[in-house]
Amino acid sequence: MLGKTWTPVGTVFLEDDRHLRIDKTLKTANRMVSMALIEKEAKKIYKQYYKATHKDGALDRKTKELIALGVSAATGCQGCLKGHLRKSLHMGITLDEIREAIAIAAGVAAATLIDATDIANAELGIVTDDGDD
Repeated sequence: MLGKTWTPVGTVFLEDDRHLRIDKTLKTANRMVSMALIEKEAKKIYKQYYKATHKDGALDRKTKELIALGVSAATGCQGCLKGHLRKSLHMGITLDEIREAIAIAAGVAAATLIDATDIANAELGIVTDDGDD
């Protein structure tokens, strides 16, 4: 294989001379495998942590699931979002509750943008009076 350049195209790779080969190490056929690249012991610890934090405690499971849903949306974790949407619906969480959790997450995400610009502005002294008095 020395001297050959491969260009990734899903699980199929195109060789410079345009011959196809299938990467035999990829067994997923364009299917994402969650945590496939995470070390075994780290994966085990994460799963234990997840299980421990998602059971009833000071917050009930429904509230925890709505938090997980909002955080998933705000952080852009698409796999998390799909999983928590499915889990929320399976738990009987209503669409109105889901919408409200997402709206709160969107507000917090917007606030992080406002906070970052406020800090940058304060440090640089660009605008010292917003004129909204």
